Amino acid sequence: MDRARRRGSSVCATTSMQQTKSAPERAEPSSESIRAELELILNSAAFRRSERPSRFLRFVCEAVLDGEGLKLNEYLIAHAVFDRGADYSPGDDSVVRRQAYSL
Repeated sequence: MDRARRRGSSVCATTSMQQTKSAPERAEPSSESIRAELELILNSAAFRRSERPSRFLRFVCEAVLDGEGLKLNEYLIAHAVFDRGADYSPGDDSVVRRQAYSL
């Protein structure tokens, strides 16, 4: 029983090592290439005539690329993208959630 258990664990270890060795490493895309893809998306038929979704997508992507992704929140997006005032209340106005869902 111990021998079978050991044999099974060594097979799993060997398989795991083979998978690790054969898995290709991927380089992270550069900010420039991401921005280029973003422009392609925003110039596509789906976004070309859609100002609000385009502004939303651009704002979120740029914030993440600039290292500000963790600071994104509904209130900030409402002000920056949808021109909501200081009295904006996420509970009363779901524009950010609706746009995020439709995106």
